[in-house]
Order: sequence, then C-alpha cells, then structure tokens
Amino acid sequence: MLTDLFVQEFRKTIKTGNRFSCPLIWDDKRGKLYVSAKHHAHTVIIHVFFCFLTSFIFIQLINYRNRDVAMFNFFQLAFYSFMATSIGTCIFSCQSEDVTRSWNSLILYGRNFYARWELTATSPAIIAFNRTYLAITRPANLIFTLQPFIVFSHLLFQPRHPCHIPNIFPPDSLPFLLTFLIYPPMFLYSLLNFASLMNTVFHFCAGALELVLTIIRVELRTTTRGSSRSTKITDHPADIAIVYRCLQLIMKDISVVFGIYLPTTQAILGQMAISGGYTMIGGNWKGGGDASHRIASILPLSCIPFFIASWAAMLSCAGNILSESRACIQSWKQGGALAGWSGSEVKYMSKFRKSCKPIDLKCEGIMTITKRTVIKFMQGIVRGILRMLLTLGNK
Repeated sequence: MLTDLFVQEFRKTIKTGNRFSCPLIWDDKRGKLYVSAKHHAHTVIIHVFFCFLTSFIFIQLINYRNRDVAMFNFFQLAFYSFMATSIGTCIFSCQSEDVTRSWNSLILYGRNFYARWELTATSPAIIAFNRTYLAITRPANLIFTLQPFIVFSHLLFQPRHPCHIPNIFPPDSLPFLLTFLIYPPMFLYSLLNFASLMNTVFHFCAGALELVLTIIRVELRTTTRGSSRSTKITDHPADIAIVYRCLQLIMKDISVVFGIYLPTTQAILGQMAISGGYTMIGGNWKGGGDASHRIASILPLSCIPFFIASWAAMLSCAGNILSESRACIQSWKQGGALAGWSGSEVKYMSKFRKSCKPIDLKCEGIMTITKRTVIKFMQGIVRGILRMLLTLGNK
C-alpha cells in the first residue's frame, strides 16, 4: 500500500541525495533501488572523515576538561553530535546492500498489496496514508535542507575555534593554509551527504511504519467499521494470515538491518539533549562564556530539538505498532461472527491466533520499542536537565 505519492516523494529524495553521493540509486525503469559503487566509495570516505573528526573532538574535550568549562561543555555537545553523524553514515557505508534489499522488498510488497486489493487514490486507507505521510515528511525536508548550512555557519562565524582541524597548526603556516583550503568544502559536503542520507532514512521509515500501522489498525481488525476499511481482507481468515505474516517479515527485516542502531542512537540523542540543555542554561551563558562561545553554542543547539522530536515520533509510531498488533490479534477472537466466518474458518483462525506474536521493532535481546520507551526517553532527558539545574544551583 505504498502509494504513488510515496514513490514520487521517495524518488525525489533519492535523486536529491545522489547529488551528494547518496549510494542508493533509483531505477526508473524497474522501479527499485540499487547501490552505486562510486557513491558508496564516497560515502565510505565521508564516514572515515566523520570518525576522524569525532576522535579529534574527543581529544579536544579531554584537553579542555580542566582549562575552560564553557569550552568543555561545547566540546561535549560536539562530541555527541559528531558521534551521531558517524553512526548515521555507518549505516550506508557498511550496510548499503542490506538496506537496499530490505527497502526493495518493502516497495515490492506495497505495490503488490495495492494491486491485489484493487486500491484507488480515493480509498480511505490511501487518503489517510498520504495525509499522515506528508504531515510528517514536509517539515523534515525543510529541516534536513537547512541543517548542514546551520552547522557549517559555525565555521564562518568562528573560523579560529579550536573545534576545527586547521587550527591545530600555527597560523600563517603552510600546513594551516593547505588544510584550510581542503577542510571547509570537505566539511560542507560531508554535512550535505549526512543530511541527505538521514532524510532518505526518515522518509522511508515514515512510509514503512505508517504502512504497517495502517494495515494493522484498520484492514486486519475484524472490529473495524466497514466504511473505514478499504479492502476485504477480513472476509477470509487465510488472507488475514498471509498479510499478517508478511508484515511480521517486513518488521523483522527492518529490525535485523536497523535494530543494532536503536540503543546507541537513543543513548546518544539523550546525551545530546542533556548536554545541549546544560550548554544553553548554564554551560556557556555563565562564568567563562564570552560572545564567541555563545555563537559557537547556539548554532548546533538549533538542530537538536528537531532530532529529538523526530526520534520521539519514530519511537511512538513503533510503539503503536506493537500495541495495535496486540489489539488486532485480540479482535480475531470475537470477530468471527462480525466477519461471517464459517465454523472451519473460526477454528482455523483460533489456531492461527494462538501462533501469532505481536509485531514490533527491536534490537534482539537488548531493546524492544513499546509505548513506554518514548516516555522513558523523554523522562531521562527531563531528569538529566533537572539534575544539571540542581548542580548549577549548588555551585
């Protein structure tokens, strides 16, 4: 049920990302993705650059630990931020083939579902999907477009800031001049590459999670009113079984590819939010924070709320899939009479229901996303900032 609107928007996002070496290429003839060896090599180089920059920031963080509190706070925030960029580019530098395979399978299933159940642009499920998808992705397009330039503007305002690699050399020296010729374009291009990769991931994850959630919430539940349902899946238990197993495989595949990044991403984003709050409230605005430190702090801070909100929205959607799948399985218990199933179909559905597990997004053995996950995530940020305020008050 991935609609024509989704395919058009996703294709446009891929084409834009290819300008900045996004390794995934959209094949217009076959309507699927493949990996460009040239762009993938560029992405690997950018990933190595971000890893080097993260290591450099960490060294500076250690150097300023006892020298300047304001600079230490800034480097702590920068360290978490560039660690996030390193992880983001790692997905495509190390797992481009896995990502392509997973996404192609979901695109193929969405098209087959659309054709199998003869959905149209006026179907309630299609209208609801398009409305939600656009509401989620339009603000993301704007933020991901501005984010590289917001971060890069720090170099324009503070070219002598110690967080920039050329400043490790003496001013007016030949290594300084050569490095300063290479560093700015490399830094900007790497930021644009990262933004395009994350925009692509955001678009596809929004479509995938909304696809699964819509089918589970509306099409598979036997208690759904007929006026809001776009298919006749519930008329036959065999169709329910096939669709539900397909959704399980889709989410399992997404968990295998992206699940390993869930705990790390959540931990880093939480630390980014806490460090950003510390920097904004007390780290750079009091004590040793001068005007240059304030400028250096406010620029990266402007991007953090969006990333936190996006992650919280993803957690909420994945948590809803788990709860809705449980409710969907439960609806099959009393749904036989409403759907008009025969005695043999009711017996078949009873056995199938007992064999079903709720659909979820998880990192196997470490983390399963539920509705409480997003609550705990936001609670951790609030508690961390409150502890920071208490620490500042005691000082």
